[in-house]
Amino acid sequence: MQDNVILPKPEVLLRLMLFHGISRHSATQLCPDAWTDFDTATGPTFQYGTEHTLTLFAPEPEQGRYVVAMIPYLRHVLHPNNPNLRVPLVTIYFADRDLWPLFDPLTEEDLSPLLVDQRERSGWSDSWFGRPDDQ
Repeated sequence: MQDNVILPKPEVLLRLMLFHGISRHSATQLCPDAWTDFDTATGPTFQYGTEHTLTLFAPEPEQGRYVVAMIPYLRHVLHPNNPNLRVPLVTIYFADRDLWPLFDPLTEEDLSPLLVDQRERSGWSDSWFGRPDDQ
């Protein structure tokens, strides 16, 4: 019997964060960064306002419903196994579904520093993106 499993291409590191309370100023990383394909990390799966069921394992396993509470944040970091290579890291910020209605809507002021930072760090303009330092 053949299994139909499609593994994502390891193109992007994905980081999942959970906001504390109803503030977008404090968050905790939910799990270690994981490799995924670019379309999953930046496509409709994790669009602002989408709901997801997540299982949190600390301190006890607990499953809950969470909402993406910020636009995905793209930046570049050193590859975890090759310090001469930079790779994209997409950070997804979640809020507890029960707290989601209490969040203030995103404003241009909330997004401006984030969007500027993404443009400045974008791999599309970074001459070192995806290249060893010696090239």
